[in-house]
Amino acid sequence: MRSRGGRGLGMLLLAGSLTLGAVSASAATEAARPRKIKVSQANESILFLPAYVAAVQGYFQEEGLEVTQVSKGGGRSEIQALIAREVHFAMADGITQLSAMQAGAKVLAVANIGDKLAVNLAIHRAAAEATGITEQTPFAERLKAIRGLILGATGPGALPWQVGQHIVKRAGYTPQKEVQLIAAGAGPVLLAALEQRKIDVLIETVPVPETAVERGHAIMLFDLARGEDPEVGEFLLESLLVRPEYARQEPDTVRRMVRALLKGSRFVAERSPEETTGVLQKTPLARFPRGVLLAAIASLKGAFPPHGRMSQRALDVTQKLMEEAGQLKRPFTLLEIYTPQFLP
Repeated sequence: MRSRGGRGLGMLLLAGSLTLGAVSASAATEAARPRKIKVSQANESILFLPAYVAAVQGYFQEEGLEVTQVSKGGGRSEIQALIAREVHFAMADGITQLSAMQAGAKVLAVANIGDKLAVNLAIHRAAAEATGITEQTPFAERLKAIRGLILGATGPGALPWQVGQHIVKRAGYTPQKEVQLIAAGAGPVLLAALEQRKIDVLIETVPVPETAVERGHAIMLFDLARGEDPEVGEFLLESLLVRPEYARQEPDTVRRMVRALLKGSRFVAERSPEETTGVLQKTPLARFPRGVLLAAIASLKGAFPPHGRMSQRALDVTQKLMEEAGQLKRPFTLLEIYTPQFLP
């Protein structure tokens, strides 16, 4: 016959086992629950292509993440949201990151999402005919042909404006002397300015120039997104940014986010533009005509490195554009703005 003490001990052990089992089950449930993550971006743009692909293809889900992309409307508000802890991550270009850091913001790039200058220039067909150039004309001749033309960009300080200044100087001319560079609005306003011949050349991020070409009003003058100008062949187009303390506190989450985005980059690099276009038609970018998306993705196919590394060359080009625009107060080193420790 068992003693009461034996039965009591057995009941205690059973109760302890049940409690541990409940705790283990609860922990397992919690571990299986996806981590809710917010990432800010300037707007709904094809420049964030790897993130859209990662969302549609389930790469975030594979990494145990439930990601919400928050469009903040530009004006560096994507980094402001990161600093204010409204989001966990931000995706931003190098000029935005360096400008914020110059102002005292503590942000760190943990992956290079895009490394090409995704700003293209489209010239009105009538202006192209008047200057005698086509898309097949050698690059140097097309540069010289912009003399006397009116180039339109969003406005002083914006990336397309900086690209316009670079192109004019690259051609050996002086802005506002041999070539006029004017603020002509963005998106639809800029397209209308070109169509109405208020400007001869449109300078804007992909896919606005492609839209002008698709509508039949223009031809591509310079396809910088494909790396046509070797002087700006690399550029800090988009990086994944975090607050340094978040990276220290949540290294596993940072690695998961990086892996998911790089899976998206690999999809773009390895699949056909037609396949990637099909993915984008399940996102907010479906508002663009299929032909525009197809042309834009073909131009950007090599812009999203699957390795995620940031190069010194890309940083140098980014800082050169800032310096030409009078926006660089002091140069940054690569390791001041970026760490490779979270890459696969």
